[in-house]
Amino acid sequence: MLILKIETELESILEDQICLQIPKESQTEIRKKLQGYSYPAAEWMAYLNRLSLEHIIPYFKQIYGCDIELAAIPKKPDSVWEYVTGFALTIDKKRVIVIPDETDSDEFSIPYEWVDIPEWAGEYYLAVQIRPDSGWLRVFGFTTHQQIKQKAEYDRIMRTYILPQEQIIDDIEFLLTSLAIASNQKVDVPALTAIGQTQQNQYLTALKQPKLYSPRLDLSAEHWTTFLSDDDLRETLWQSRMPMPVKSSLQEVIRRGVISLSNLLEKSKIYGCDFIDELMKTPEEIEAFFESLQQNQYATGFRSPATLTRKKEPSVFRTRTVPYLISLIQTDNETATRIESLKLLGKIGQQDQDAIAYLSSLQSDLSEELQIQREAAICLGKIDPCHPQAGIRRVQLIDLTYRIGTIKLSLEVTIMPVQKDKAHVHFYLTAPQEKVLPANLKFEAIDSDGDIIFSIQEQNKDFYQGSFIEEYGGYFQTKISLDDAIAKSEFTV
Repeated sequence: MLILKIETELESILEDQICLQIPKESQTEIRKKLQGYSYPAAEWMAYLNRLSLEHIIPYFKQIYGCDIELAAIPKKPDSVWEYVTGFALTIDKKRVIVIPDETDSDEFSIPYEWVDIPEWAGEYYLAVQIRPDSGWLRVFGFTTHQQIKQKAEYDRIMRTYILPQEQIIDDIEFLLTSLAIASNQKVDVPALTAIGQTQQNQYLTALKQPKLYSPRLDLSAEHWTTFLSDDDLRETLWQSRMPMPVKSSLQEVIRRGVISLSNLLEKSKIYGCDFIDELMKTPEEIEAFFESLQQNQYATGFRSPATLTRKKEPSVFRTRTVPYLISLIQTDNETATRIESLKLLGKIGQQDQDAIAYLSSLQSDLSEELQIQREAAICLGKIDPCHPQAGIRRVQLIDLTYRIGTIKLSLEVTIMPVQKDKAHVHFYLTAPQEKVLPANLKFEAIDSDGDIIFSIQEQNKDFYQGSFIEEYGGYFQTKISLDDAIAKSEFTV
């Protein structure tokens, strides 16, 4: 392994942090080792963990001469990654938990399973940022079990411990010193709650149905940790969820790096927020981006997922406004007013049970306008991301260079669950800095067989839009062409 040279993307990395290259050849080999998962986000999570595992161990052995290996507990980490990120190492006879993450957050977010399952808990916890597409990972700090239990904020909704930056030690040399001389850094945690055979069978039946998100929040925290920590139960559940069928023609597309909409939806469910993705962002982020362009200043300023998920106490404004907005959506005849009310409800109605119940019924109401159903699903996704009817909306910015210049296009994609195995996909194409789309701009959606799902080419339009129903796992692409310029984006649902 080689320590990376500091490049533009890594300018802020400190010299005492570990930075490793991840060659493309290594990524290809590790993808071949993945053992199959029931939903795309689990496969991606396993990929990140396997990359981290197979690069960190050789580095510590080579550079530091450590006695390091994969810990014996839990058995078969691949079965763990069906549900939760992270893996356990033994370094010089001390237990170290590694948590890989793609985000740019300065906070350290640790799934509670690695802290509160007695046999799984470690003495030390390594925070790893990983970027496979850019070909690197870095170990940006560590903490102890004691620090997590004493200093971290526990998010009861998403069941994660969140440690602020000031509680993370970024000097890895200090970790090695601590491993050699420090006493036990793990505090006692309560024993797990026993689950009877009858209840085990009930849980297996309930959880074995494949879904597009981890079942870790479907049981109580106490029963889930007991269930997950049992090697036999965990693997039985894993095998029973294996895997959703994928069209063979899709395999090569996945290897090329297709955008998975259900993966974005899964990340929204995991983090309980509008997850910030490198390729696709929320409409609010795009709006802020163009405002910054107009002011000749670009500042990201995005909040971390951990910050966004923290539960806030309901304000008097929210308590009074939510019922009013629901009434307005129910009674107003103007579609535009109802949509604006839904958008506002999505901003203030977090975890409001009346709002959730109403939005669920609205999204399921076949007599409603499709536009209203779609907005209801998006609103539901914002205030209750784990709801089975929750939708997401993401935007991709496209720079299209054609004969007379470059135009910045905004491709908005909305996905709304409509059946157990199908979703409604909607595209909305605009040129945010222009009044109308360029003449002769052509917008197409094409399925996996090369057939055109829809094609739009009109004059003097300020937007193009199109929609269709697609099965989960289905592949399609969008094609935008102007003169001899072409921009393609590939998706799976």
